Amino acid sequence: MWILFITALCCLYLYTWIRFYPGKFPVYPGGVPLLGNISLFSGGTEKEWENIKKIFKFSLENGDIVLIYFGPIPIYIITDPDDCNTVLTSCMHRSGIAKKFGKSFLGNGLLFGPGTCLSRLVLRRKRESQDKEQNQKSDTKFKPFLDRLLESSDTLSTQDLRDEINTTILAGFETTSATLCHCLLLLGTHNNIQEKCYQEINEVFGDSERDVTKDDLPRLKYIEMVLKETMRLCPVVPYTTRIITEDVQLIQENAVLRKGHLCFVALYGVMHHPTWGPDVEQFVPERWLDSSDLNPNAFGAFGYGRRNCVGRVYAMMSMKVAMVHILRAYRVSGEYHRMRIKNMGINKPVDGHHITLYNR
Repeated sequence: MWILFITALCCLYLYTWIRFYPGKFPVYPGGVPLLGNISLFSGGTEKEWENIKKIFKFSLENGDIVLIYFGPIPIYIITDPDDCNTVLTSCMHRSGIAKKFGKSFLGNGLLFGPGTCLSRLVLRRKRESQDKEQNQKSDTKFKPFLDRLLESSDTLSTQDLRDEINTTILAGFETTSATLCHCLLLLGTHNNIQEKCYQEINEVFGDSERDVTKDDLPRLKYIEMVLKETMRLCPVVPYTTRIITEDVQLIQENAVLRKGHLCFVALYGVMHHPTWGPDVEQFVPERWLDSSDLNPNAFGAFGYGRRNCVGRVYAMMSMKVAMVHILRAYRVSGEYHRMRIKNMGINKPVDGHHITLYNR
């Protein structure tokens, strides 16, 4: 009986290997027959993140594309900036893994909704918009997001409304607040950089405690560099996933991602790629002084392609405003290297951010 069972498993493994042969790419070590590398994703969210970083590092050291195995199923891991852009631009559908953990809470919102569903919705809205009168009163042009959704109740179901609101809360607030906490912790660790931010605030606002206006935001150039460097060094969304819906040719010769496979786009790996220079692991906001020298695909904090972050401009604006209000009122102290990270879809601290605020 056991012989038949083992034989059946071996046949299943062999069939899967032939059916889903991914190509000749380096394989992450440590896998075991039948189970593959699945043990890397057990043992808790903190250990899982440490293992994910090791996989990304292995990819960076082995040509920017490697394989891991979930059981007999191969999964691509890619870390090259241009390859990541190619995959996310050409493949719209997120993987079943992402949907399992994301759609249970967010449903078919912008973050986890299928591309075909979103395309139909956009086309329907476009037709409806063309049928409306072009001349509207000025006081109806700009309304709160929730009001707009409620007015769409004739075209959006209750479930659709819930999905979009949940998406806004998680994707719009959770990631922004996590990025701000990382930024404050880094500034608390690098007091010289914090002082430069404070000096810029004084140059823009002087002794005034007025609110930040839209005209102030472009003048906060150094704070923007600090925020970008924070998102590069410790992105709160370290990876995204895609189903390869058609064969994808990568920049390497004869490197093709086969249709039907799952691909992990390692955003963390992209932003720790050697293309950033020998100080890639250091917190250096000045690297953004002349961003024209940087590969535009090397910064993946907001994703790539048609399903990138729709709120990226607003997110940067809101973080700038928050930084101004915090830094002109408080001096920040922290120890970045003490922070332990766990991965729960987005990266979060295990036991707090270890930030202390002192009145100025």
